[in-house]
Amino acid sequence: MKLVDRMDGRDPWNGSPELGTEPDGPFREVMALVECAETDGGRKDRLTTKAVATPNDAETRDATLAQIIARHGEALWRRGRPEAALQEANRARALDPLCPNHASLAAQCLLDLERPDQALKLLNQVLLFFEAGPSREEIITLEHEALRDSVARLLLLRAHARFDLDLHSEAFDDIYRVLALMPNMAEAYHLQALFHRRRREWSDALENLSLALAFEPGNPLFLMNLARVHKEMDDAYQTIRVCNQALEHRTFRGELFDLRGWAHARLGHLNAAESDFSSAVTCNPRKPGFLVNRANNRDNMGHREAALEDCDRALALDPGCWAAYGLRGYLHYLLGHFEKALCDFSTAVELEPDDTRNLFNKGIVSRTLEQYGAAIEVFDDLLQRDVDRAEALHQRALCHRGQGALSLAVSDLSEAIELEPGNGSYLFRRAELFFEMENWAGTLADCDRALVYHPDMAEAHNLRGMVRKMSGDHLGALMDFDRAIALDYREFFHFFNKAATHAAMEQWELAVDAYAKALARDPRAHTAYNNRGLAYLHLGLLDDALYDFNAAIDLDPNGTYYFSNRANVLHELGQCDQAVQDCLRALALDEGNATAYFIRALIERDFHRENRALADLDRAIALDDGRAHFFHTRALIYGHQDRLAEAVKDQLRAIELEPCDVASHYNLGCWYARLGDVAGVMDALDRVIELDRKGEYTAQIRNDPDFDGVRGEPEFRAMLASLETI
Repeated sequence: MKLVDRMDGRDPWNGSPELGTEPDGPFREVMALVECAETDGGRKDRLTTKAVATPNDAETRDATLAQIIARHGEALWRRGRPEAALQEANRARALDPLCPNHASLAAQCLLDLERPDQALKLLNQVLLFFEAGPSREEIITLEHEALRDSVARLLLLRAHARFDLDLHSEAFDDIYRVLALMPNMAEAYHLQALFHRRRREWSDALENLSLALAFEPGNPLFLMNLARVHKEMDDAYQTIRVCNQALEHRTFRGELFDLRGWAHARLGHLNAAESDFSSAVTCNPRKPGFLVNRANNRDNMGHREAALEDCDRALALDPGCWAAYGLRGYLHYLLGHFEKALCDFSTAVELEPDDTRNLFNKGIVSRTLEQYGAAIEVFDDLLQRDVDRAEALHQRALCHRGQGALSLAVSDLSEAIELEPGNGSYLFRRAELFFEMENWAGTLADCDRALVYHPDMAEAHNLRGMVRKMSGDHLGALMDFDRAIALDYREFFHFFNKAATHAAMEQWELAVDAYAKALARDPRAHTAYNNRGLAYLHLGLLDDALYDFNAAIDLDPNGTYYFSNRANVLHELGQCDQAVQDCLRALALDEGNATAYFIRALIERDFHRENRALADLDRAIALDDGRAHFFHTRALIYGHQDRLAEAVKDQLRAIELEPCDVASHYNLGCWYARLGDVAGVMDALDRVIELDRKGEYTAQIRNDPDFDGVRGEPEFRAMLASLETI
């Protein structure tokens, strides 16, 4: 039997071949059998190889038919149809069971179909025949060159199957046997390099690929895998160099453009990466992986809608592409489509349960949707797998925090900090929890530790500033807020908290300036408008205050205190009817708004409806007994009604709340004078003289008629005499 290639006749599938002379009977029969078999199979593939059979016997006819069927199987395999190719290889083996080439094709198809156990069984059977046949010395002689090549290829395939089954030492033994048979066989070095690559033994992989390329310089497959090794070593420059060399050939262009696109993206050359990924898609538009990689690059470029389109195209080609689901879920998450993101991440996890990145993302999206129970289950699963334990604990802590279980959250973060003591983010998160638990010492300690590891963490400076403000260290707080602003000038809350600190220090002009900068960063921050309005109110800039309270109400019509604060301004402007309406609207939104009752009480007092005013003040104090001016105002009304004992009681409470308020001490002296309590008068006026640095209240003592009842007392006269010397 003899096989030859003929290119000078018509395709035998389309009628009788024109070979100059009619082929003999057996050849016609072979052609008819193959054509019939292909027709029954439902597909008719064209072959460029023709066969000519010379001896006219059954054995030769079977072998010839097997060769033709095998050639057809090889064509199917090259077209990416390993299942159909395997059927043809098995048909060829049934006709010619001793041909090693048919066994090689069948084994290759089984490996492509991820059936390495079946491939290994087949190869063991075939190789057992050859091991019982010619000796090694006979095989390596020139007379058995074809047999030697066939055995070497069978051994390479068996090595591949063994490696897929994690039989690594046996796989390397097969490769060593191949190299003993054919020391210059580049494919053996190439396969050995692939094994080293899968074991992440980069230097050994590079060495073997170099040897393979030494025997076959410019082999595009070897170059492509060399580029892959450089990629896995995160060497973008070498990846680009090797891809450029490989792209001089016409094969694997899609894969090479894809690899070079990764390298350009790794170097930050996103436009060049976009060009390469698009070229890869053009070369093979039906490969989902190329679309996913281009989508990832487009996301980095900020073209998220285009990235979503690529993910959709990839999933249309392969509904089982879990990477596309994962990336699309991430894009939906960035776009705020949290329900869609959760659906995509869940599908990605179902398709590839071992990919913990998508599982992590599923947990994060569940937490974002406040599905804390489901998120905790995800992070529990990750903790059982012992994957990125510290981050899983951190995420679970955030879920516990969302559920209000602050102690559990602190416990998880403490364990995460033990695993990564220098992680400033974990320290800051625990500091936030301590802040919510009003553990000021713990908050400061964790902020200090976080800033030791990350001095430029603006959030930690801001949080530490908030604690310092609350503890009365206003200057320290301002230093922290200024540092936070220097590190992150765009953050609204840094300026907002700085403004609140200036307000606490009664530096109203500075507070107004800081609130203005905060509003420049978030023009819809109604709280900032309200607070700036209060600062304007203290400065006496009533029109400006009214503008800010109007803006706050426009942005948040349900803000009860915005109405009560505007009522205060309207009262100061003499627009009492509108002020009362605002008080009513504030109370309609929140019956517990003490300020609204207080403002209405002031209006009632102005209209001399003191009993109504007292009723409103009683409600205000019942709701909030921690405001000195509530008690101070009620004391004034009691004094006007000569209910002096009650006036004294309220005035003492006001002084208890604000010990340095000069007006409260002065009024207390007036009530004591009207009661004839000289000792009480003198104690109160001593505090007035001590606190009244401007002398406004001290000057009134000489002429205030409330003190007429004690003006003749020696102690009072002595005090007046001392004032004359000041």
